[in-house]
Amino acid sequence: MSDKTIGRDEVEDKKIEAGGGGEVVIKEWSIDLESGPSHESADSPVDGPMAELLRSAPKVPSVDDVVEGPVIAFGRARVFVDVHPFGTGIIYGREYLSARETLKNVNIGDTITAKVMGTDNADGYIELSLREARQALIWNEAESAMNKKTMFQLPITDANKGGLIINWNGIHGFLPASQLSHEHYPRVPDGDKDKIFAELKKMVGIKIDVLIITANPKEQKLIFSEKGAGTSERSSLVEKYHIGDVFEGIVTGATEFGIFVKLEEGLEGLVHISEMDWALVENPKTRGPEG
Repeated sequence: MSDKTIGRDEVEDKKIEAGGGGEVVIKEWSIDLESGPSHESADSPVDGPMAELLRSAPKVPSVDDVVEGPVIAFGRARVFVDVHPFGTGIIYGREYLSARETLKNVNIGDTITAKVMGTDNADGYIELSLREARQALIWNEAESAMNKKTMFQLPITDANKGGLIINWNGIHGFLPASQLSHEHYPRVPDGDKDKIFAELKKMVGIKIDVLIITANPKEQKLIFSEKGAGTSERSSLVEKYHIGDVFEGIVTGATEFGIFVKLEEGLEGLVHISEMDWALVENPKTRGPEG
């Protein structure tokens, strides 16, 4: 049997078993540390100790990962962090300057959270950033809030012709006018964009209940919606209305896609253009005068 060189990314095991009639059977298997176990026989021990060891091994940090570790030393305009078991991290240069005020309160032994900016610089250190780590954690929180449909009460900081600007944890988010509730949607009879903008500007400074519906850190996109927020507060009003019930209401506004109707204080609904008449309705604004 010829020798075979074993590469650093391969573990080989040759087992010799006696088959029936003295036949010798050689079984061979290998494991690639990056792609996982591969085997040439159905009897290969892919669930053995070696495979379990590989599965339990910590993942080598890569760029954009968030890591944490204790501060082990301070240098001239730099901080060293133990990123066990992968090496030593360093915060220096622009990243040190941006986090200088925060680092004034950090001592040797304190655990800090940082974002990986580079995995192997010229001196062999893992380059880290406190500033980027904070942003990464905020975006993670935003994604979690989006998935959990967490409601926030936030002030409107600015407006443009498309919607409203909201600041959340230092990130500027956008609330499109189309995602406003019936109560706050600008009801401009002729749909003039300048008049809609004027109505939106009136909301600057007020607080509204919103949900996060898009959180994309790569595109730096944070989108809010007022629809669905505060649902629990209106549930007591809505529960007495049922499909098929007939009620009278007051028209409070009209748009190109339908009219808004007030059923009672604190509760409005939208009659969509497709539900206004059996015949084609070209302009809802002519069908439902306000009041």
